[in-house]
Amino acid sequence: MRPSISIIAASAALSLLASAAQVSEPAHAASRNRDSAPKAQDVSGIDLYRKSLAAAEAHSYAGHQYITTWTEDGHSTTVVTAVAHRARYEFLQRFTAPKSRAGRVILENASNQWTYVPRTNVVIQTARPPQRPDEPDFGLLKQNYALNVAPKREKIAGRDSYVVTIASKHRKDKALRYWVDVSTGLALRSERYHADGDLASVSYFSDINFHPAFAASTFSPTQWPGARVQQMMYKSTAASSMTPSETARSLGGHAVAPANMREFKLKSVTRLPAAKQETLHLHYSDGLTSLSVFETLKAHRKATRMPGSRPIALPGGNTGRIAARGNYCILNFDTPRNTITLLGDLSPETLVDLASSLPVAATSGRRY
Repeated sequence: MRPSISIIAASAALSLLASAAQVSEPAHAASRNRDSAPKAQDVSGIDLYRKSLAAAEAHSYAGHQYITTWTEDGHSTTVVTAVAHRARYEFLQRFTAPKSRAGRVILENASNQWTYVPRTNVVIQTARPPQRPDEPDFGLLKQNYALNVAPKREKIAGRDSYVVTIASKHRKDKALRYWVDVSTGLALRSERYHADGDLASVSYFSDINFHPAFAASTFSPTQWPGARVQQMMYKSTAASSMTPSETARSLGGHAVAPANMREFKLKSVTRLPAAKQETLHLHYSDGLTSLSVFETLKAHRKATRMPGSRPIALPGGNTGRIAARGNYCILNFDTPRNTITLLGDLSPETLVDLASSLPVAATSGRRY
């Protein structure tokens, strides 16, 4: 099993936010919310999941958040941030640990992101691209996952919370557990798991206040006097959406874009700009987890090699290359005409299984 969660010792001097004044929730109001809340057996997991997605933007709050992640080999990293959110689109993260990130700040609103790097006293401003977020597919989620609410509520950051477990109906893994605040619906803690059942990541609030009084400068991008600003602008030509007929004609008519890869459903296809060759990005989802498939025409006859990867056998005699990048796995293999790459927060075994569902996966792509 993975090592137990190593919580970085945060000293008492860790302030919530230097610029945020705290206003506590009245005790009688919190008690009233607990007393009037539905019992765990009277709420559904899918309704709590839907409520938690909406609550992330709907409520203002401030608190401390701890995030621990584990790689497949058991190494862990813990990050501590003081966070502030003003509904709906202003968000600030102030890193307090580990020491290498202490003092770094990320500030976001609907159109821009600013990253302050204290070591160099630089603010990196990035214009956020206009995005149409994917609508949650709750029907697909229910089709592929069982969402179960624990019979007893638990306390997270001193607040009453429902506990929901999301488990795949197709694979032997518990994908996610999360704790939903009874009063607001905000997810106060979440746990993601590797395919072997060990923890992949834990994120939780150690304290949270839903009635913060923010200073005028809290969400101001000019709060770092004397800092040098570097601007990175978004280029609107970065990607273009494609219709099914356009997809069929792409890559010289050799694009592979099935409507489904096992339980994963095709959601969109975009063409990415490339200096030398056309690249397609196919976005699949099973209602909870995303899968990206990238396709290009083969540039040469030799098998493609990924840095830091190892060989892995695919059904039908083909050989691919697989590598881990944090919690993500990347699987790359060649067909006689295309180079195909799968990327997702999925196990190597799952990626191989998904790749085998493609009609070209069993075709050897080593040398021609």
